[in-house]
Amino acid sequence: MISWIANLVQKRGKIIFSILLAIIIVAFVFTIGAGPGIVRNEKTNYQRDFYGVDLNSSGQIQTLQSATMVSRYLDGIRQFDEAQFQQQMLMRQVRLHIASELAVPAPTDTQLSEYIKTKRAFQNATGKFEKALLENFVSTLQSDTLVNDAFVMTVMKDDFRLQQVDELLTAPGFVFDEEILASLAREQTTWSAKVAEFKYADFKPEIEATDEAIEAYFNTNELAYRIPEQYTISFVEFSASTVKGAIEDPGDEVLQRYFLTNRSKFEAAEKAIMPEGEEAATPAPLEIFEQIRADVYNTYAAEQKTTKSVEQANDFIGTLFDNNIKYQSIEFKKMLLEFGLKEKSLPPFSTDPNTQLVGIAPQQLFEEAFRLDEERYYSDVVANKDDTKFLVAFLESKTPARNPELEEVKARVEADFRVAEKQAAFAVKGTEIKSAIDAASGDIDTVAEANGLTVSAYESFKFSEKPEALSFQLLQAMEPLKPGEVSDMITVGDTGYFVNVTAKNTPEVTADDARFAAVSSSLEGYSGYTRYQAIIDQLLSLKLEQPAQN
Repeated sequence: MISWIANLVQKRGKIIFSILLAIIIVAFVFTIGAGPGIVRNEKTNYQRDFYGVDLNSSGQIQTLQSATMVSRYLDGIRQFDEAQFQQQMLMRQVRLHIASELAVPAPTDTQLSEYIKTKRAFQNATGKFEKALLENFVSTLQSDTLVNDAFVMTVMKDDFRLQQVDELLTAPGFVFDEEILASLAREQTTWSAKVAEFKYADFKPEIEATDEAIEAYFNTNELAYRIPEQYTISFVEFSASTVKGAIEDPGDEVLQRYFLTNRSKFEAAEKAIMPEGEEAATPAPLEIFEQIRADVYNTYAAEQKTTKSVEQANDFIGTLFDNNIKYQSIEFKKMLLEFGLKEKSLPPFSTDPNTQLVGIAPQQLFEEAFRLDEERYYSDVVANKDDTKFLVAFLESKTPARNPELEEVKARVEADFRVAEKQAAFAVKGTEIKSAIDAASGDIDTVAEANGLTVSAYESFKFSEKPEALSFQLLQAMEPLKPGEVSDMITVGDTGYFVNVTAKNTPEVTADDARFAAVSSSLEGYSGYTRYQAIIDQLLSLKLEQPAQN
């Protein structure tokens, strides 16, 4: 017998999940739907199988994107990072593949009911499940929405199976007692040390930069001065202003639904109409809607125009493709007039980010340009950071890369030569200082003073309670040293360090130690997680490195 939650989901699931997708749909359309690469539903002749999903099929990719987005929303994840999202999307498909290989079953009605209670979207601020949250979702939308509840229910069931996979693959691994004891001893060891600092900025070696030396350095590092390909592009912008005509008023039913799912957009308008006085009753949501209906329609219409501008941009490059229209041809110029577009040009740039004017055009537009050639001279659609403008770039020209003559870059070569010589001299000096310390039987203070180094002393500390001035690189160099020994020079940032261990006290530990069980559990958990991550990474690489197949 399924619980009231499952009944509610079954009877009115379409309503519940409609609002879930209504909340994420705008972000999905603009961050994913308008993103590069998803322009048309063309079927390529080449398939790129990724555990049951064709990465060259825009339809299958959108389904996976939607499933990942819904899953993130139900888990309470609101922020969107494109790179992180793409990784999570691919990992989701890998984990589903593992679930299928292991024959992990779908949840029963009872299991699904209990699982829904764990979803962050249905929990209050304290993390407890609240029935009212589901009921509020139900009450906000009408049941005639077009959202497919079956799809979201599939996502929920898949998420349940993925949880079983994660628990299985991250199960604690085996750890030897010796590893546990070594870890215990390490965390309980107390250290005393002296650290000498050799600052790069204070090191002033004499460097002779002769013409012969500069020329030899240039010839050895010729590729570092190669002038990369230069690109010149223009672009057009699609936005709400390029959409002709007004947006038809969709009626109260649609606008009410839009208002209820986007209340935060109308806070100022609501505040302006709220009755004054402590005893004044707050109007019901639909009464508020009636008073600010014009604001709701204007905001709705503006978003609709923005959505249409994305469609315009996609239609524009689709027409270029379908009709094989050449750049700057009569047909091309007619299309610009038809869409009311005006080309804007950018100064020449290369793959060097310093040459790209990202204040004028989005970074992604420059990256798109690097994939263009004479045949495919137009880019995919690229959104600006506010998702209010959608750009298409055109390749005007591409200048081949070349190796410059020395005279063209001599000032830069000389500066690089001096830096390289100083770095080499700094390393040599560090070796000399270490040799001097060894010759002085570890007397780091005397050698440091002779070479202008500063020395700091740190007494009786544990790695878990390290002094703030000691970086983890210095602790790592310190660990294998015995009392009286000094490390080689460790360079961290622009400073070289010499670590002298003056005392080291490692207590005897046994399996009876109060921390033994906790350290054992920590190491076992880490072992399980690293195994899990290794499996996922291997499966990801296995498919992503395979070429597409006809």
